[in-house]
Amino acid sequence: MIAGMRKISTAFLIILLLLPVSAQEETPPFRSRVFEREFEPALDENDLSGVIVLMMEKGEVVYLKGLGDIPPDLDAPYPIGRLADTFISTTILMLQERGILEIRAPLEIFESRITTHQLLNHTAGLGSAVLNPVEWIPAAEITPDTFPRASGFSYCTRCYGLLVDLASTWSGQPYDQLLTDTIFYPLHMDDTRVEDGQIVTTLADMTHWLGMFLQNGRWDAVQLIQPDTIRAMQSPTVPTRRRLNEDYGYGWFVRKNIGLGVRDPARDRLATAYDLEAYRAQITMIPLYQKGILILSPEPTRGLEALMDIAVKHFMGWTPPEKNQPESLSLFTGRFRAGDGTEMVIEENDGQMRVRYQGRIYPLDNPETRQFVFRTRGKTATIYFEYTSGSLFSFVLSIDGVTQVFSR
Repeated sequence: MIAGMRKISTAFLIILLLLPVSAQEETPPFRSRVFEREFEPALDENDLSGVIVLMMEKGEVVYLKGLGDIPPDLDAPYPIGRLADTFISTTILMLQERGILEIRAPLEIFESRITTHQLLNHTAGLGSAVLNPVEWIPAAEITPDTFPRASGFSYCTRCYGLLVDLASTWSGQPYDQLLTDTIFYPLHMDDTRVEDGQIVTTLADMTHWLGMFLQNGRWDAVQLIQPDTIRAMQSPTVPTRRRLNEDYGYGWFVRKNIGLGVRDPARDRLATAYDLEAYRAQITMIPLYQKGILILSPEPTRGLEALMDIAVKHFMGWTPPEKNQPESLSLFTGRFRAGDGTEMVIEENDGQMRVRYQGRIYPLDNPETRQFVFRTRGKTATIYFEYTSGSLFSFVLSIDGVTQVFSR
């Protein structure tokens, strides 16, 4: 009798121990109609005729729909722009798994002794260049003069263009063939290819790519990449300084999940890949939930991030922090100085912002919250600013990918 009671008590204890964990693993139920009622008006607000939304949990498609005037064609080709960074970083880390390279070892081919790690997280100081997403820069063309002094994170198309060339050198294969052999073929991404420097894929193939990340590097019977490598790619390595609570991993922007439902602060993070410049595609996932979202737009837009925030809220139960802009733009005015002594003065006159920089005055546009834009000597300059509790404490000036940090 006592032994029987002990067995029952043990089983009951196990159930009790499991119950909180099971409840903790759940995210709010996804209600598609509620989601669509909030999402569709946001299309008009962002001047979009429609987008395609794909939501997945583990390897399963939970939701796939064209919202607005866009049908969800699984076989239509889509160029994915800078989402190619996730393919490039995956390829490099797969080569590390095979022992072909060590990302933190100095690259001896450069006198400046930068590392693959710095190329992967945009801290190599290479600046930027107008490149197609997977167009390479031959390593032989990189000289010490190519490297301006690095100042932390500076998004660098040149860095990833160089990684493409290095991957080809290390593997002994042209990059498009390397992608085919190591990623497209094993994941059955039969309609994905490289065309004129662009990765062109389909919705059907992207379910394999997204599903692989959501299942710790595994798709179907293929373990493409190890779980620890996936976690390294989507863990913070450097603050981006574009906004609060944003870091960069390898190919992915990373934010802490500071909304409701935080279960494991060390691992509960959002990983996002953007199609920068064209803004036609975005992926966001919470690896711990094994949930991910892909949004595709047939037209360039800067509205995908706002749309993604709505999708993330409904599908994952995560609400991003408010991006409240101060009522008065005068908060951003004043004289600022960078570490090298460079000065910048921001002024306001009848609601119009302007900047004095390097002896010239430029009008400032404010295309979206937390940034100003102006043109200087044929280049686009962007000021990313951060403020808290009504006080501006710093901003980053990025010109052609080279950044400076300014403070009062």
